[in-house]
Amino acid sequence: MGDLEALRSEVIGAVKLSFDEIAYSNCLPWRTHSKSKFTDTVARKVATLYVRPLIEELRPWLIVARGKERVPAILQMTGLSLPPVIPWNRSQAATPAAKHERDNAATEILKFVNERRGAAGGGSPKSGPSD
Repeated sequence: MGDLEALRSEVIGAVKLSFDEIAYSNCLPWRTHSKSKFTDTVARKVATLYVRPLIEELRPWLIVARGKERVPAILQMTGLSLPPVIPWNRSQAATPAAKHERDNAATEILKFVNERRGAAGGGSPKSGPSD
């Protein structure tokens, strides 16, 4: 199972989020030809011209960042006060380490959503990801 399928089935499905509670955006729809990291100049432009306006418009209460390093760094470059940001390991390899990181992220997401729903007085707690 790829990382996006795992995110959908283990997290989004588990907490039964409705379509009005989810927004998905690929803030970086391109990659370099060498598959290497893009420059800091590109990252700053993405943060300023795309990510910041998107966050200002959506006002999310949680961000799941599909990437462990670059995406959270770009989010910080927006200069905004951000909601909690939980990194999601987007590795295509189903290694034990990647699965462990995804399970931890899924648990963190479920906990956050359940706490938010509890504070709002709605929904019953959901369980974490299955093995």
